Amino acid sequence: CSMIQVPPFVAMLHPDDPAPWFNYAMPIAGLETAAANLPALRQVFHAQQRQLRFEWTRELWPELEAILRDAGIKVDHINPQMICPPEQFKPYHNPAVSLRMLTTADDLANYRQVTRWGFGDYSAISQADVESLHDALTDGWRYAMATIEGELAAVGGYKPTKLGVVELV
Repeated sequence: CSMIQVPPFVAMLHPDDPAPWFNYAMPIAGLETAAANLPALRQVFHAQQRQLRFEWTRELWPELEAILRDAGIKVDHINPQMICPPEQFKPYHNPAVSLRMLTTADDLANYRQVTRWGFGDYSAISQADVESLHDALTDGWRYAMATIEGELAAVGGYKPTKLGVVELV
């Protein structure tokens, strides 16, 4: 992932994969110059043949949604901040659902396909997609897969950090 700063944003761009979940902008500073710098940010995404989209924590940047809408940028997802301290975690077991961690021996193409479907992307999976997932697994990323009656139904992943704080994606 390459990072290109266009204050108050940083563009996170995957070098090979145009999938939207790998390519996005996020705020990293006060939004006083946000509206004025959106054209430059659009150009960064256009030059890389990527779709401009944003990911941010609404609770930290409540004014960003209006800035984007005023600039004619579609806000495709609004996800609330979900925090669960360990002492409040209450596991739930559904016997119809099986959950396990993905390994390099699994069908990585199927895993990647379900990931794409979750974002409304029905394009074919390439060998490069499979190799990218294999590389991520060997680089320390952890991925989980949930099946219902043997069919892959949901996926998620994270990369452990030294601080023990992660974002589940």
